[in-house]
Amino acid sequence: MARLIGEQRPAARACYEAGLERVPSIKGGTIVINYEIDADGVAIEVSQSTKGDQIQDPDVVTCVTAVVQAITFPKSAKGKTTRGYHAFEFATQPKR
Repeated sequence: MARLIGEQRPAARACYEAGLERVPSIKGGTIVINYEIDADGVAIEVSQSTKGDQIQDPDVVTCVTAVVQAITFPKSAKGKTTRGYHAFEFATQPKR
């Protein structure tokens, strides 16, 4: 699962960059996404964790949540659901 989510880092980064363009005062930070994957590999519950100090911009959070929700995970060999979370770290990069 971590590999599949990791492959989506560029899409999640694009969410953050779009938010930064819209609201330049957004600081770098973390968004922790909780998710549940059903037995068929579909993300059925995806939401921002309430833990810690995170980026709270609603558009960025919604976008990153959608990135995770769009991932197709492998089906469960045992027909079970899986819960997990992933922390996306974003740092502002200096303009070139």
